[in-house]
Amino acid sequence: MLELVFLAAGLLALAAAVAVVLAQRTPAEHAQAAIRVGLLEPESRLNPPADLRPGMLGALIDGEVSDRDLKLTLLDLAARGYLTITPTTTASGRSTWQLDRTVKPIDATLLGYEHALLTRPFENGSVLLNQLARDPAKPLEQARTAVSEEVRAKGWFLTDAKSRHSRWGWIGALVLVLGLLATAFMLIDWAATNDFRGVIGGLGVVAAGVLLASKGRARSSHTPAGVTALTHAEQLKSALHDLQPEEIAVVTAGAEFSRLLPWAIGFGAETKLATAVDDELQRAAKWGQHVELQLSWLTSEAGHQVDGDARKIATEVATVVNRKTNGRGHAQRVATPA
Repeated sequence: MLELVFLAAGLLALAAAVAVVLAQRTPAEHAQAAIRVGLLEPESRLNPPADLRPGMLGALIDGEVSDRDLKLTLLDLAARGYLTITPTTTASGRSTWQLDRTVKPIDATLLGYEHALLTRPFENGSVLLNQLARDPAKPLEQARTAVSEEVRAKGWFLTDAKSRHSRWGWIGALVLVLGLLATAFMLIDWAATNDFRGVIGGLGVVAAGVLLASKGRARSSHTPAGVTALTHAEQLKSALHDLQPEEIAVVTAGAEFSRLLPWAIGFGAETKLATAVDDELQRAAKWGQHVELQLSWLTSEAGHQVDGDARKIATEVATVVNRKTNGRGHAQRVATPA
């Protein structure tokens, strides 16, 4: 009789734990489930999310704003016509960029951190990328702070670390201990009565404790809005990694390459993008449609626009973007640590 009671209690505890886990889904989990059914698909799979810029990817994904994010922002600003980039080499032989402002005026489409990167550094004309970190006015630090403020304003992260935990961790631990004690007791009973049902009940309580404790682990620091932004970013990442040459229009290949390159580098898909562009241009050339890949934002040291091989350009640009500043990375946290 005792064995039957323990069996029933264990199964009831396990069923209750499963019900709690399903009922206690966070708002972010509900939002992610809703997004995955395809209700919020972007209009085009190659269209970036409207409220996200390449320089905000790092902050959105891991809660930190790094030098890499700021370099992606500079590249994005160049692609949008605010800057020109001239690849050059420092005295130590390292590749870097000479950055120059174009005549395109600053307008309302710019976010705060983009405005910061387009103003103070260029008050005296051209600037080398590797000199920005040594600028006494600390434009990179100002821009990093502005990115953090922009991301916080969008409400992508929970602001209180305590809100990412729950009481279920403590309840689960208590149930787990009770389950282990019950299992040990029923193992002794099994040896005496040869009835295994009580052990099954004890193991059911143990499983219930594990399930409840899992609800007490640190939850995602993202809010439902943050989960939505993450999901849309993942959709663009998948589109870039799966990009096919026929998705690139020959007549606008340069514009498409420029628009997507900051995103592709941010997602590690620059080779895929460049290969698709090169392959489509080569395919068009075989049919008599010769189009050069011209990039107005990328110039040579002689002042000429750079054209030619997208793969070579993407590799060289990505090398500068991904290189750590002075051998180390600088980052500023956006999300509250768990």
